[in-house]
Amino acid sequence: MKPQKKNIKTTYALAAPCLVLLTGLTAMLLGMADLFSEETGKYLTEALSTLLGSIYLTFLLGRFRRKDWETKRTGKERLLYAAMGTGLAAARYLSRLLWILIKQKGSLHGAYISTILFDILALGTLWFLMPGTGKEAPENE
Repeated sequence: MKPQKKNIKTTYALAAPCLVLLTGLTAMLLGMADLFSEETGKYLTEALSTLLGSIYLTFLLGRFRRKDWETKRTGKERLLYAAMGTGLAAARYLSRLLWILIKQKGSLHGAYISTILFDILALGTLWFLMPGTGKEAPENE
């Protein structure tokens, strides 16, 4: 089982830079294709990076939450984590909208503080909604 544990950690370590490269490749291709304006290409790349990063972070936090680096995820677990990652991405988009609204009111510091608090709230909610360790509590006898 130990080699598989190492492979899963290696996979997570390699997935992060690969996602960054994928985002860069997407930005380059959108710029070269000239299908969209520069601004639209920027927003599409940002949306893709937020979604992929949120899903990646959810899978990584799931490993830490369950303290399980040895077993592969089942299809049902992958779907759950992907859905939770998409929810985290949606929370990040809402956080950005909140930042824009507060900044338009003239409070840049308030925008940053509220966005940080909203992101921490979203991550905390994600952490507690994730399945915990598979260990059952001992029964009182």
